[in-house]
Amino acid sequence: MKISLNWIKEYIPDFNTESLESLIDKMIVTGLDIESVQDESVKFNKFVIGEFWKRKHPNADSFQSVR
Repeated sequence: MKISLNWIKEYIPDFNTESLESLIDKMIVTGLDIESVQDESVKFNKFVIGEFWKRKHPNADSFQSVR
């Protein structure tokens, strides 16, 4: 079963102060079997999110600036 780290954060108090390795160790001690840990964010490291606003330029009727 795959479980999101964000989902785990909802159920484990003080997770943000721990490292991922210590979280894995705690889960193993409680009897959970962890087969692997995958960082899915590396697939999206080249994505850029932006927003374009189109409006009329104040000094020209035919020119539009993009912000």
